[in-house]
Amino acid sequence: MVHLVTGVQAADFFQKLCNQLKEITGINITVHPIVNRFFGPQITVAGLLTARDIAAQINDLEGDYFLIPKVMLKADEDVFLDGYSVDWLARKINGQAIIVENNGKAFLEGVLRKRIGGVA
Repeated sequence: MVHLVTGVQAADFFQKLCNQLKEITGINITVHPIVNRFFGPQITVAGLLTARDIAAQINDLEGDYFLIPKVMLKADEDVFLDGYSVDWLARKINGQAIIVENNGKAFLEGVLRKRIGGVA
């Protein structure tokens, strides 16, 4: 199983996309819209989510892998805005983290867990 962590704002878009991908690939993707409690629920973008908010809203993933967009992390670090690392989050929710760039190709590569040829 694949899990996609995102903000509330993009959740519907990703849910529709993931439903279409399931029809094509057979891969089941669970979308996790995370409510931002750190900055307040009026903040709905993925880029301002924290590891603690994600951990509080996602149960045990039982070793499944989860995608997080790179925009959630501090520049050039695997650390969220609240100072917690991607490794900390992976241990906390018992999952395997895959950090993806903010584009469609990187998203597909993360879901498929393999590189797609060609130029981005």
